[in-house]
Amino acid sequence: LLRSHPSLERWLPTLAMLWAVGLALIVVGWLLQPDWGVWLRLLGAGLELAVALVWLWLIGLFRSPSRPSNNPQVTDPTRRWIRSAFAFLVFGLVLYAYLAGREALVGIPPLSTELSAARHALGQGFLLPLMAVMAARILPVYSADVLRHRMLLELTVDLLLAGALLR
Repeated sequence: LLRSHPSLERWLPTLAMLWAVGLALIVVGWLLQPDWGVWLRLLGAGLELAVALVWLWLIGLFRSPSRPSNNPQVTDPTRRWIRSAFAFLVFGLVLYAYLAGREALVGIPPLSTELSAARHALGQGFLLPLMAVMAARILPVYSADVLRHRMLLELTVDLLLAGALLR
């Protein structure tokens, strides 16, 4: 039900390549001396953030659906959870870009707790809810249990998102 942009398929390979370049810049930035590496990490983080924002715009995740769902009790919570998960992805990327930028421009290195918060936004706020929601849709036995006990999935995903937010 997403209203994706018509040029999504054309841009997808380029966006994937740019994401890989951003990731490589961050990895190489951590391996180099701090005075040069921080600039590569900042460039990589900025590139990843830009790619994620363009991709989200192209897929239309935060736009209204093309039509009402035929099964709103399944579609609507899933849409809310997926949007929340991708909001955590953007938040984690923004936080990491901020930390790299602060180190590059002001010289204040990120604390381990700050880097951990960025990782938790990606891991617990993005990946875990996304895996739980997708598993509830595609794994045979698990999806049958979820249909019988919908509130358990709701509680699980909400607790994952709340834990990531508290972190």
